[in-house]
Amino acid sequence: MRALSPLAAMVLIIIVSIASTAVLYTWISGEFPTIALGGITYVPIIRIESVEGYKGHVVVFVRNLGDFRAVVDMLYLEKPGKGIVAVGKPVGPNVVEPRSLAAIAFDVGIVPDGKYIVKVSAHGSSASIATSEPTYLKLTSGIPALVFNEIKVRGTTDKNSIEIYNPTPASINVSLYTAYVINHNWAPPNHEVKVKLISTTQCLVYQDGTSNIYPTRNILPTTIIPPRGYLYYTIGTTRDLFDIINIQPMILNQRGEVIDDGGTWSPVDRANPQKESMQRVFITPPKWIVASPTFGKPNAETGKEALT
Repeated sequence: MRALSPLAAMVLIIIVSIASTAVLYTWISGEFPTIALGGITYVPIIRIESVEGYKGHVVVFVRNLGDFRAVVDMLYLEKPGKGIVAVGKPVGPNVVEPRSLAAIAFDVGIVPDGKYIVKVSAHGSSASIATSEPTYLKLTSGIPALVFNEIKVRGTTDKNSIEIYNPTPASINVSLYTAYVINHNWAPPNHEVKVKLISTTQCLVYQDGTSNIYPTRNILPTTIIPPRGYLYYTIGTTRDLFDIINIQPMILNQRGEVIDDGGTWSPVDRANPQKESMQRVFITPPKWIVASPTFGKPNAETGKEALT
């Protein structure tokens, strides 16, 4: 049996050393090493702990097993045996700190309820993909990821105020969505108002074929709604944007799909001038009352926020 030459032995020792170092680093840090131009880079190792379905959305609980931040930037919705049926991007904060767990919301569009496999990737890398177990998700009939919760329709102060409620366990950036209100009682028929936050101080209002940028009277600290939290703002215009008779509040996603339809409402006690605000007291099926404004707080006359 021939012995290895000194050169071959040295090369073998170097290869074994590099491989051992890589395996040891992976075991200790949870990072998978890959060779890149200019040196070694490390792709985060992530794991899906659980998933939840909301109308048009999937919330994924992602655990980062490594020592570096993981940016989770894409979701793939796969039907068992049929392949990928939808792709979604994050609609809120999507960074998972080292050795931490985070809930991340993704907009996947309105797809049928059913059993799906969820896959998410970090840093756009196919080397870092986490896969869930097949899970039944209510992506059409589920609770909306954002709920039109309150709207101030009259009064001398803070008229044209809107409140959005986030019932999910993940933070969501409301500036990616549009508040859509149809005043069925006004002329012309189906008088429409669309409102979209474009910053913490401005909103874009589309009304009957014209669009204007108005300031928000209350300066928002952020456009991100925390888990199970509220965000409200007042549109800085003296124009009457909303009615209290036959009003239909909705929320549209970036695709223009309705993810929350509050139904058409004409409350029986609308004649009471002290009650200036329409408040949602049930999400599904939607139900509204007329009450004194309680923006940023649970709706007044029920003592709690809207529940299913």
